Amino acid sequence: MNAAAEAAAERRAMAWTWAREMPEFTPYELRDRIGMGERAAWTLCRDWEAKGLATRERRGSRGRSVFSVKTVHRGAETVELALTPARDKATPFGNMWRAMRGLRTFSAIDIALHSTVGRVAVSPADASNYCEMLEGAGYIRRDGQASRGRSETVYRILRNTGIHAPVQRQVLAVWDENLGEFTHAPGILA
Repeated sequence: MNAAAEAAAERRAMAWTWAREMPEFTPYELRDRIGMGERAAWTLCRDWEAKGLATRERRGSRGRSVFSVKTVHRGAETVELALTPARDKATPFGNMWRAMRGLRTFSAIDIALHSTVGRVAVSPADASNYCEMLEGAGYIRRDGQASRGRSETVYRILRNTGIHAPVQRQVLAVWDENLGEFTHAPGILA
């Protein structure tokens, strides 16, 4: 990439970083803040709108278009990450679950090694904690000690329910001490 292309890519990255932090912005504010041409600022805003990353909220003063980055994309550090479907974004739990489904018999160390990919880092402790949680929920079971001199616990997958990783969630519920039971949990108990 030549120097001019690198500079343009850097300005686009700076523009995205600035825009996702602003509640609203106009192409003119983008131009002034980043130091890019007016045409380039308009092109970026229209491109983000076309790709579903931003919306044209309204007409501001003097009839100027006001844009905002969609809330769902504000956490994405780059436009490329914002455009990646959620199902394709690598997560520690997703990587560990995929590794378990592929290996079928594994140790926590195996899972940590197979799950550390790109920006996602999984430590043996993280993998061990996830294995313990899944074991408690009945997704995997201990298969005892591995042969061939391995000292770590080996697990076997029991319930392969699909591509999405099972994760632990906290649920808000109403406990009635008088009845000794949960009386309401949104989405679970009516």
